[in-house]
Formats: sequence, C-alpha cells, structure tokens
Amino acid sequence: MQTNIIDAIIRGVQRGVQTQCDYKRHLVQVKPEYLLTVYVAEEIFKVNGFSSRQDFSINIEEKTSEVALHLHLQKHGIRNADKLNSAIKRVGKVDIFAFERFSKRSMVVELKNYDPQKSEIVKELERFKDFVSIPNNKTLEGCLLAFLASKPKNKWINGIVKQYDKYFSNVLIEEKRVDSGINPDDGYPEYWIYLVCVE
Repeated sequence: MQTNIIDAIIRGVQRGVQTQCDYKRHLVQVKPEYLLTVYVAEEIFKVNGFSSRQDFSINIEEKTSEVALHLHLQKHGIRNADKLNSAIKRVGKVDIFAFERFSKRSMVVELKNYDPQKSEIVKELERFKDFVSIPNNKTLEGCLLAFLASKPKNKWINGIVKQYDKYFSNVLIEEKRVDSGINPDDGYPEYWIYLVCVE
C-alpha cells in the first residue's frame, strides 16, 4: 500500500478526532465514526499520487455486495457474477470504497472509534479475506482498517492479525502515537492510531 495513502488516512483520523472534541466542547452530538469516515475520504481524495481526480470515485457506506460485484466485474465481466454472493460471507457496508475507472485500481477502508472489541476487528478481517479471495482479482490494491486506541495495543492487534496471515499476501501494521493537546474533559490528551493494511 502506498505510503501517501497511509499518511492521508492518518491525517483524516486526526482531523476527525479534533472535530469530535470541538463538537463535544459545544455539546453537539455526532457519530464519531461518521466524522472519521468523512475526513479520511477527503484526505484520500487530496492525494494526487493515487489518481487523476476526474477518474477517481470515493463511495462512502457502500454495500459489501456492491464492492464485491465491482471487484468481480473488473476482472471477469458479467461471467459467473451470480455465484459471487454465496462467496461473500459478510453483509453490511464498507466505510470507504475508492476506485479509479481508468486503471481499475481500488481500495477498501474501514474505520473504528476508540478501543474496538476484538469481535469488531475480526469482523473486518473476515470481510477483507472475502474481498482478497475473489479469484484472479488484481485490481484491489489493498484493504485498510484504522482504529483509535486510548493506550498502546500493538501486542493485542498483532495477536489478532497473526491468525489471518495465511489469507493475505502482505500484511502491514502501523502505529502512530499522537500528543493531541486536547483537554482531558473533551477527549484523550494522547492517543494511538493503528492501521492494519492487507493485500
């Protein structure tokens, strides 16, 4: 996965965290993961290295079945598309699906707020496993999961992801500690961003 995309996701998450705190300070209620999604999508769109913008689409809250169909059609056309739904075990929606029409490159991004449960991480890894297992699909550049932590969770996340190593050709886990300067009444003065990137 390109470094500029990883950096864009980190910037988007940090912007989302700051906005969450600003809203909390003014007693505005907002879904935290939605803010993260919007800011990360915006930062990905700004990255010139991924695309010429007129050729680039970002879909927010895209159905898992639609993403799987898109990936299948890029490689196989309409052939065997009717068998695809049985191969995709996860339902629901992905937070961000970004793709280029000309090059056909694409990526999936999932975002979680602070300290997700193990079951939430496993759910996303299962979805990623389904996506990368679509036969002969070379258009999916990667699947990324970003989540926030109130304390270091490197050992914890590595332990979970290790169980899925055999399903992916490449796995990268990034950790970034952030000194936010946020008032403790409004959020975490320091927090960690974790990125799990799989191909």
